[in-house]
Amino acid sequence: MSGRHEPQSRPHAAARGDSPWKLLCIAALASGLGLSACAGNPERPDSAAAGSLGPRDDTAYIQGLLDEDSSEIVIPKGDGPWLTGPLFLTAARDKRIVFEEGCEIAALRGRFKDTGDCLLSLEKCTNVTLSGYGAALTMNRKDYAGPDYRKGEWRHCISVLDSSSVLIEGLTIAKSGGDGVYVGQRRGEPACAGITLRNLRLEDHYRQGVSVIAARDFLMEGCLVTGTGGTPPSAGIDFEPNSGTDGFINCLVRDCLFEKNRGPGIIVYPVKLKGSGRPVDIRFERCVSRRNLLSVSMYGISPDISGSIAFVDCDLSFPSWIHGGKNLSVMRTKNKGRP
Repeated sequence: MSGRHEPQSRPHAAARGDSPWKLLCIAALASGLGLSACAGNPERPDSAAAGSLGPRDDTAYIQGLLDEDSSEIVIPKGDGPWLTGPLFLTAARDKRIVFEEGCEIAALRGRFKDTGDCLLSLEKCTNVTLSGYGAALTMNRKDYAGPDYRKGEWRHCISVLDSSSVLIEGLTIAKSGGDGVYVGQRRGEPACAGITLRNLRLEDHYRQGVSVIAARDFLMEGCLVTGTGGTPPSAGIDFEPNSGTDGFINCLVRDCLFEKNRGPGIIVYPVKLKGSGRPVDIRFERCVSRRNLLSVSMYGISPDISGSIAFVDCDLSFPSWIHGGKNLSVMRTKNKGRP
């Protein structure tokens, strides 16, 4: 992802000594801020102190937490949002990150100038959990459409690339300048595998609630996607590959609500799989798509694209635009014994 920087680490206690950290504490004491920010983990200044020091920036603190060599990391609730620039989780393994209830990571205004800057980028991660019931990740969608920013649709809240066995659960994810969650694949790298999105609230995103570019064993369940709209397609979820990507293998979306999005609730647009021999295997179970432009939009399916797309026990009450292909089956069924 363009605009990437090397993550900064939070100072460790053993390394502080007579370091600049100590000097900062002395300066804080001299300026009347007290030593509360210098005891143990660094804390964000209060609002009065932030005003005297200029705009607050919590990027180094939160990035330092993410970089810690620990199997479980807790991002604490602050006395307000943590204000950060782009954050990175790179090559992490066997790590669980818990956002405390009430915690909010908010995009710092005036940052994210590059069109590919994301609030949190996961790259080459394995067996990683982001759990945030009652917590939120938010950006400033309206700012990115203003004159101070280059136009783009890739300022995602969460981007997942080249990763496997990743669970993202419980978070409210809002107001991105692109997608709420982007599951992508770089050319020449393997597709993401074993990505699970569970019990998320995705609202007010510029391009999509969720974009899936390529995936194997993808699961999305119990999620609400609403309020998407800014640039087409403005969908709830969009399965849409880039050229050279690996298609969709064993992808399941269940018990999700797609509502009040400016575009379709659900899009499947595999046009760039044409001639690749890549499969399409997507299943929707007990999903509701309503009060969107369309319930479902499926098109760009050439005769050489094969596989299946199934809608089982789904409520697709609004009109749909489905153009199937010769070798791609589209099924809409009710399970026996269900109302």
